[in-house]
Amino acid sequence: MRAYKQLTEDDRIEIYAMKQAGNQQKQIAAALGVSPSTISRELARNTGLRGYRPKQAQQKALYRRMAARKAVKMKPETIEYIEIPPPAATFAGADRKTHENRSPLAGAGRQS
Repeated sequence: MRAYKQLTEDDRIEIYAMKQAGNQQKQIAAALGVSPSTISRELARNTGLRGYRPKQAQQKALYRRMAARKAVKMKPETIEYIEIPPPAATFAGADRKTHENRSPLAGAGRQS
């Protein structure tokens, strides 16, 4: 898996300066060594009514990073207690009911 680079405050200031100078997103991405989609996402997430503001963008990015949930790994003992039905058992009844020329609600037993 390829490692990705998170944008720093200096990167955001550079994005702002290059955008003000009239550079395209591809040119900004090449200068920073990131994907053009990274620049596109950055501008979409952090452009407000007053345009792209690097200090505000940095604050918003830090807030999003703090608010993000951390992944929780389950222990093997916990996984043993989780019962997951096989896919065939889950959808077998649904297929039969929908092929009896009834509406989906009737097939679900909600309508006669």
